[in-house]
Amino acid sequence: MDLFSVNHVGSGVSLFGPAIEQNDLPSNTVYSKLLSAEDLNVTAPLPSKELEAKLLLKLAINSSLNPLTAIFNSPNGDISASMEGRRLLEELCEEIALLPEFKEGLGMSSSELGSAVTTVANATARNRNSMDATQSFIVYVCRSTSLL
Repeated sequence: MDLFSVNHVGSGVSLFGPAIEQNDLPSNTVYSKLLSAEDLNVTAPLPSKELEAKLLLKLAINSSLNPLTAIFNSPNGDISASMEGRRLLEELCEEIALLPEFKEGLGMSSSELGSAVTTVANATARNRNSMDATQSFIVYVCRSTSLL
């Protein structure tokens, strides 16, 4: 895979907040088009509190998984397959679960969060996160400019 290509390795769900009750808004037209695109897996609008909880969980998952994949320079699936990766993931989830915003917003235990992160890591096993991709691109640019 070259530096400027995309490797589609999985699918997810696209979430939207509450619908705006005006039929003539351009955003409603865009939203209706997104709903009709079956391959995008777009959900019906969610209530604000439910959307906020899903965003908080996504933030918690990303803030534990992404740094580890960058540190290990590996795809998501390698974290749960490695003893060191699992140990660090457990420690991160314990810290995140102590945050007041996390306790109040989700009320999950650190082991429940760890299970959620592992589920995402396994479902997206071949994904490489943007922290890693950005670093790889920076190294590529630096190497390329040194050749000039």
